[in-house]
Amino acid sequence: MLLAAPLNLPIRRSLKNDCLQPIIGYNVSKMIDYGSSFHETLRSMGERARQLRLIRGLRQEELATRAGVGVATVRRFEKSGAASIENVLRIATALSAEMAFEKLFEAPRFASLDEALARPEVTRRQRAARSK
Repeated sequence: MLLAAPLNLPIRRSLKNDCLQPIIGYNVSKMIDYGSSFHETLRSMGERARQLRLIRGLRQEELATRAGVGVATVRRFEKSGAASIENVLRIATALSAEMAFEKLFEAPRFASLDEALARPEVTRRQRAARSK
């Protein structure tokens, strides 16, 4: 999936990052073209949700009601895996599968003490002091 340039500007493909850019140099998107494996992963996730729904004995309408989303959202998600992260979490919660989100973006464990000491601490972002 690639985005078109705003205002119908001419487009060229950048060799540096393979993103679409108008000729004037304005970067339209830093979006990555994930290809078929990305879409297959999404479809597979939707299919797993469908299978879990069937195991739980729920119709799409019942799942939509429990999740607080529209039936069309459930249908689209089960067919293509396309849904907002909020709606996916709602569906997962309604299917009692939300624990998988606990592992999402989890920092990897250390392989050794040396690795733990070498890893920089995660610092909390702070604003800079205002200049006078």
